[in-house]
Amino acid sequence: MKLSIFVVVLYGCISLISPVVAAVAENIIDPNAEKLAINSSIGYLDNYHPRLEDEINATAFSFGLAGELLSMHESAWLQATYSAAHTQFKPDEIEMDLEDQFNQYNIQLLSRFFVSNKWYLDLQGSHLKEDYLLGSGIAKFRPATTIGDSVTRNELAAAVVYGGSNNNLDSRATRRFLKFAISHLDQDYEDNNPYSNLFDLTRDTAELGLNFKLSDITQFETSFQFEKVDFVDDSQLDSDVYRLLLGFQWQGTGQTHLKLLVGGYKRVYQSMSDRQGFLAELDAEYAPLDYLTLSLNGSQTTATGDIEGSLDTVTKGVKLAINYHYRDHIKFTVNGHVNHTKFEQIAEQRTSDDSAVGIVGELSLNDHSSISLGLAKESLEYDLLDLDYVQNKVELSCRYAF
Repeated sequence: MKLSIFVVVLYGCISLISPVVAAVAENIIDPNAEKLAINSSIGYLDNYHPRLEDEINATAFSFGLAGELLSMHESAWLQATYSAAHTQFKPDEIEMDLEDQFNQYNIQLLSRFFVSNKWYLDLQGSHLKEDYLLGSGIAKFRPATTIGDSVTRNELAAAVVYGGSNNNLDSRATRRFLKFAISHLDQDYEDNNPYSNLFDLTRDTAELGLNFKLSDITQFETSFQFEKVDFVDDSQLDSDVYRLLLGFQWQGTGQTHLKLLVGGYKRVYQSMSDRQGFLAELDAEYAPLDYLTLSLNGSQTTATGDIEGSLDTVTKGVKLAINYHYRDHIKFTVNGHVNHTKFEQIAEQRTSDDSAVGIVGELSLNDHSSISLGLAKESLEYDLLDLDYVQNKVELSCRYAF
């Protein structure tokens, strides 16, 4: 719950409609999570609407809160997670009337029932309402609009896990477990722009995963997932997707962690030829010193994409993070990512390249409050329209947790 609004702004503009599907993992419940954390910030960016030819500078004011409530009993755990944020932009004097207020809120309820010492059942529901910034989300590859897109996502999920226990709070612990999960998602865009409702859909998934402990530091992991994507608009292409991932997780000394999964997918259409390809997921972390941690993440994924008529959207991405603790109350974090995305359409293929780099310095005033200063730079290149842009940001944030 310690992610600041700065991080949300930095990465919010690069999210795809279809989430990255990783191998089966358990829902981690942290009994020490903060019940309430309040964030407020002021920032400045030099390209408020990246789809306009003339750059518009803007000042941003943000306020947000997030937290987790947990009730733990012998046979059941109940968790409620929530977040909400409001961002107000003040652009420089312009002739156009651009939207300048954006909101987001999310609530998630999770009930975990311990059937026996080895079996438990998770029942989960979530509701999300989000306003996308101008030129982001499904508007990322489109000419300029004056109104951002707004989406509502409602999801129900259930999972049965064998091998769980009341001590499964560490997602990296090497142990064997078997999980079967199903979910249903409804995605509904408000009719803000002519294209918005093209991306209304339902998504149903079923997933089976197995983690098998090979030793105290190594475990084998495999997952198989079926996904059914059904668009409301008949002009969009529905599909069924099958994914298979195999690999291992290695927890060496306390300094090193490595997870590698490889596999493939097959996307099946009713009226088009099938698509298939390679999938991969890499998660590596190295802590050579007590105050220094290096993290590397890489992946190749398939998604429904954020361009209508795209048969398949394949993204190759790499993320790097460096965390440096200077003394007890000062921390520096450097984040960067590079993505290459290929959009396969009926008559042609299109590609995009986006990247971002940012640095955040955080000063902890005490156990409950902190101040941070962040700098970030984003860029996008797209080979179809003249939509390339560079955006620079600076933000000062303060945070208080209860």
